[in-house]
Amino acid sequence: MSALTIEFAEVILSYTSGVMSIYRKCGPEHLIENECGEGGDMVMVSEGLVIVDKEVNYAHAIAEVEKMSNFDRFIYYNNDDVSLYHTADRHGSDVARLSQALDSHDSGKHHHLKFHSLLTHDGLQLLLTILSYYQLMSADESTTFLRAFDARYETHRAQLDRVTRAGVTNELRKQIDILERVCIEARGILKQCAAEIEVIERVGARDLMLEEKERRQEANIQKISEERLTKERLLEIILAQGDKASDMRSIVQLIRSISDNDILVNLHQYLLEKKFDYLRLKLGLEIFSNRWQGLNRNGGIEDTTYCWAVIEKAFTLQIAHNVQAGSRQFTAAVGDRYSQQLAQYRFFAKPHRSGSTKETSRVFDAFARGDGANLDEKYRKMFK
Repeated sequence: MSALTIEFAEVILSYTSGVMSIYRKCGPEHLIENECGEGGDMVMVSEGLVIVDKEVNYAHAIAEVEKMSNFDRFIYYNNDDVSLYHTADRHGSDVARLSQALDSHDSGKHHHLKFHSLLTHDGLQLLLTILSYYQLMSADESTTFLRAFDARYETHRAQLDRVTRAGVTNELRKQIDILERVCIEARGILKQCAAEIEVIERVGARDLMLEEKERRQEANIQKISEERLTKERLLEIILAQGDKASDMRSIVQLIRSISDNDILVNLHQYLLEKKFDYLRLKLGLEIFSNRWQGLNRNGGIEDTTYCWAVIEKAFTLQIAHNVQAGSRQFTAAVGDRYSQQLAQYRFFAKPHRSGSTKETSRVFDAFARGDGANLDEKYRKMFK
């Protein structure tokens, strides 16, 4: 997995998939602390050595975060899933300097704090407030991380829009609106030309350049009008029929490219919005088929289209694959622990075929028992 990783004055924060990693930065003064064997960080001032309790503040901050209602557990070095987050930190670092900074603090004070569910904006704000209270972050630094957190999801939602009908129709509407404004402007110029030509003709004269300008404007208006009409017809066709199969392929490929499970869950939630209902709308022979089931906009499970069932299965497989591939060793214990947590997202556990007598899908069952070979086979079939 990758991660949202930002270096600040006192700490480096790295977040992905419900885990916040906090690296406490240790400068030269920390070496003095170690040499002296005293508590706190020591800083040289004119009157001698003064102890600054940054270490105490850090310990108190971690203890307060541990009290958050959503807190699950600490992830330790000997846990098989620790590599999910150490690797993630470096993937999230977009410059070598930050990656080196993480390496320099790995052996120092740092914690991987896992939560029962993905952090929301409000949940993250509470965590940052705790760090700010204990002087590990400034208000501006907290705001910076919150904005980056929100942008993390907006960026991928915008990418989804661009490759699906929703994005295509929005872009067409923008283009039609621009063409309309250009056409109005051109008509204004044409009207002005006609008025000037009329004035000149009243005195028995001609302005050939002005007449040529009028002809160019007429041709330009005709061209713009035809282009606008073409786009309007295309928009009508897309809105009336759509292309679920094409969008399904685009969405599945986008899902495959994402190694962050929090982003995948966020994208699934986004796809439940009204503008994506066409993916779940049965048309033609689909109306008479009840082979597939999936989540609807209200979070309930109902009969759905083949396209939506495939999309939800792709989400499940990619999320499972991210945990499997990122773990130091994908064991039954890892699968069981993560399956219990991920089951809170109904699409992850449910069978995709209607009428199933099982409460969970085959993908979920393979994941829960740590069956990596089975998951690999299903993953290859989905993303071949």
